[in-house]
Amino acid sequence: MKKKKRYTLIWIILIVACLGVGAYYIVPLIVQDESTASNGAEDFKSMSKQELDRLQKSNQRSQEYLEKLNGQSSEETIIEAMHKMTHQKVRAKEKWGALEMNAANIQQIKNVLLADSNHFEERDKLLHLIEKWEKGDFTGIDEDHNKLWKLQKGNIGKATGILSPQEEKEFIEANFSGKTSDPAEH
Repeated sequence: MKKKKRYTLIWIILIVACLGVGAYYIVPLIVQDESTASNGAEDFKSMSKQELDRLQKSNQRSQEYLEKLNGQSSEETIIEAMHKMTHQKVRAKEKWGALEMNAANIQQIKNVLLADSNHFEERDKLLHLIEKWEKGDFTGIDEDHNKLWKLQKGNIGKATGILSPQEEKEFIEANFSGKTSDPAEH
């Protein structure tokens, strides 16, 4: 009987220890996921003016890059441009680059996709997305982002949701030379 109590006590101590160790490692991961899940435009509030200027210059170069797209552009280039456009609307832990999601940029990419010389492997999927965006349909934009992200074999920056209109407005202000536009138009 004494031996049985000893084993029971040992098991209880082991279970409590395992729960404690598990909580020690799991709780910080949960808290970190919750804090990064809200990652949207609020990150820009904590950036210095110099960091924001550098980000805007980078995005301005991306915009100039988009304007140079033509019927000779590669499928990878189009996927990259579309992926960067989704950053305006999605919540993700990390976002590398941004192109404004507007009618002119959508049309530019659509023109490249429709060019006779393009025989892209993913053409129909890309055209479906761009036509959806052209109609102002951004439901599931986070899923659209992740499809493009997977085509690029992404491993950091999976979209975890959609920005609110206010977060999107802040993203636009922080990324596109301070110009603001109504996110509903995009």
